[in-house]
Amino acid sequence: HIENTAQPDNFGDIIDAFVGSLSKFIGGVGGYGDFEPITLWGQVMATIVGLLGIALFAVPAGIIGAGFVEEIEAIKTAVEITDTAFAEVFPMIKIGVEEQTISNQLSFLYRKYGDSDADAFAPIVGSGPHSAMPHARPTDRKIGPGELVVIDSGAKYAGYHADMTRTVATKGYSEKQKEIYHIVLEAQLKSIEGIKAGVSCKEIDTLARGHISNAGYGKYFDHGLGHSLGLEIHENPRFSKVSTDHLKSNYVMTVEPGIYLEDVGGVRIEDDIVVTDDSCIVLNQTSKDFTVIS
Repeated sequence: HIENTAQPDNFGDIIDAFVGSLSKFIGGVGGYGDFEPITLWGQVMATIVGLLGIALFAVPAGIIGAGFVEEIEAIKTAVEITDTAFAEVFPMIKIGVEEQTISNQLSFLYRKYGDSDADAFAPIVGSGPHSAMPHARPTDRKIGPGELVVIDSGAKYAGYHADMTRTVATKGYSEKQKEIYHIVLEAQLKSIEGIKAGVSCKEIDTLARGHISNAGYGKYFDHGLGHSLGLEIHENPRFSKVSTDHLKSNYVMTVEPGIYLEDVGGVRIEDDIVVTDDSCIVLNQTSKDFTVIS
């Protein structure tokens, strides 16, 4: 699940953005009662830190990095639920089915098997031209032939988040669609191979970005490679071309390269991984083979 990384240009914009974010946290769906005070305060502080560009600390990453096994196990369970729910929904993904039908069923299963109050985030289901929109939200558009379908979603378990993206093609797909799928998959696998404690996040981003650029699609990969996971869906550190962070053992990260072509469609492939001293462990078990549905 990728995020909008637009930054305010001046102090006035920072204040406006902060007030808007604070209002969102306090006055969101269900109101203040939906948040524990310490969770709300953590969100407020994260907003302040993010908007001012001050990297004071990253509590979730620090906690996990310190070896809190229970937190990692909770994320693993969230990932297992995500894999299970996707497998159950997969037979529904057919030509003629509405995007929001798939999204609604995923949310239902995430809340059935995981935390009952919410899934990790509102699922992204984008078909055809919508697949080329990284932040697409599901609509009543029906999946058509010769299209790519991007499904980005995740379960939440004991408050901890999972995040997985898979892309499938429909019968009648083009060779260009298949080409960009394999380029994205190769970029993801190449970057995963480079992950281990001590490596810079920027270096990992460069592995994927360089592969996509060498294939001629660099300008169509316009977001960071991934982010840390924990009690929030987006946490520091992040895989990006401007990151100054380095990986530590037990960090839980997403790896999600993508290519988005307006007239062809989009591809994004995402897994959650746990950093180890000499490599990483990929948590997701859902297949990444090029899959065609009818």
